[in-house]
Formats: sequence, C-alpha cells, structure tokens
Amino acid sequence: MKNKFMFEVILISTSLIIINLILMVNLIKAQKKLITQQDDFQAEVKKSFQASNQLFNAELKRVNEVSVAQIESLFSIFSILKPQFPLPTTRGWAASPDLLKEIISLTHRQKPQLVVEASSGVSTLIIAYCLQRLGTGKLISLEHEEKFAQVTQNNLSLHGLDDVAIVIYAPLVEVEINGAKWLWYDLTKVEIPEAIDLLIVDGPPGTTQKLARYPAVPMLHKKLSKDAMVLLDDGARSDEAKIVEQWMEELKMSHAEYLPLEKGAYLIQM
Repeated sequence: MKNKFMFEVILISTSLIIINLILMVNLIKAQKKLITQQDDFQAEVKKSFQASNQLFNAELKRVNEVSVAQIESLFSIFSILKPQFPLPTTRGWAASPDLLKEIISLTHRQKPQLVVEASSGVSTLIIAYCLQRLGTGKLISLEHEEKFAQVTQNNLSLHGLDDVAIVIYAPLVEVEINGAKWLWYDLTKVEIPEAIDLLIVDGPPGTTQKLARYPAVPMLHKKLSKDAMVLLDDGARSDEAKIVEQWMEELKMSHAEYLPLEKGAYLIQM
C-alpha cells in the first residue's frame, strides 16, 4: 500500500514537472515570437517614419521653392510697374504673383489694343498698369459679384487707372452652347468691341459647375482677333486641362502651352 502511494506521488510529481516544462517551453516560444513581432513592428515604424520624413522634406522643399518664386515675381511686378498705392492680396482666390508676372510679360510682348478679363481683382490693376505704361489699349473686366466689381472699380480709381480699364458687373446667367446649358457672364448689357487681342480667363469659380470656364472662348470666339492670345489660370486642375482640350478640338485653336506656375496656367494661340 505504501509503495503504491509513493508511486502515485512520483507519478504526479513527474507529471507536474513535465507540465511545467511544457509551459516554460511555450512561454519561451511566446516570448521569442513577441520579441520578433516587436522587432518587426519597430522596423516597420522606422521605415514608415523615414518615408514620412522624406515626403515632408520634399514638400517643404517644394513650398520653399514656390515661396521664393512668388517673392521674386513680386519684386519684378513692383520694379516694373511701380504702383502708386498698395495692391490687393495675391493669396487665396487671387491671381498668384507668378501669373501676374506672366501677364506683364505677355502684355508688353503683345501690346494688345483690347484686353478682356473674366473675373476681376488684383490682375485687373496689373493689366491696367501695363496698358497705362504702354500708352495704348483698353481693358474690360467682367465680374459676377457686384460687391467685388465695386471694390475693383474703386481700386482702379485709387490707382488712377479709370481711363484704361472698366469693371462690368455681369451676373452669371444660363447660356446655351452647342445644345448644352452653361452658366456664364451676362453679356446682354455689355458692349464688347471686336478684335479682342488678349483674353484672360480666371473665372467664374470652379465650384460654379463642371468645366466652369469652358464658355469663355465659345462665347467670345467671334470677337477674338486673328492673332489673339488666351490665358487660362488654374491650369493644374483637371477641369482646366479638359477645357483646353475641348477648345483646341472644337474651335481649331492653333497652339496651347502649359505654364508651370504655382496654380498652373495655359497660354493658347488662336
């Protein structure tokens, strides 16, 4: 009886030892697996951090380059035109300095007798200053927001540019082009002479409708001179790229050049 009891004790003890050994082995395996997972996680975090850091540095470099380009453009604008009073902001919805510099260069090369602008603002003043400096040419600026039209007209008066430029309040109305309905500036009360030498399209806002600026050339095509140039802002947007494609296809315009400005732009030749 005693031997049987001792045998059972030994058997139980042995079983417990085996169980403990199995538990220890499993625990060691689990610890090794956890360590491996931690190493993998740390490696993944490090890799992700490095990738994010590279993206951040690339974006920071791009922003710095853009900022320098805009500052350089502003220096060119002020040194060439020498405005009498402070100009409106060139941030947000307004035309960027590099686009304004392009407008100055284009205006001085083309020496347009008539410039029409879709949307008004700081660009209106820049164009008017260019025409005043050239001593020739007139500007008609279309604006669908009455308060903005008045602000821009007041700025023209402040800068002494009333004699070369006028802002027309032209609310957006439904027009039909090739059987399709569009919203564009109301031209029923606007007298736009023929022979537009330079058409600058920076409105209406892209949120107005899909391909919001498409109507500009079809609506004014018959008034464009044979050597007219069209400058379309916000060329980096997909809508503007599509608009240029349609203009080129439908109206047989001769050449379109993409300008790598802050917001992108297209320069199109009739």
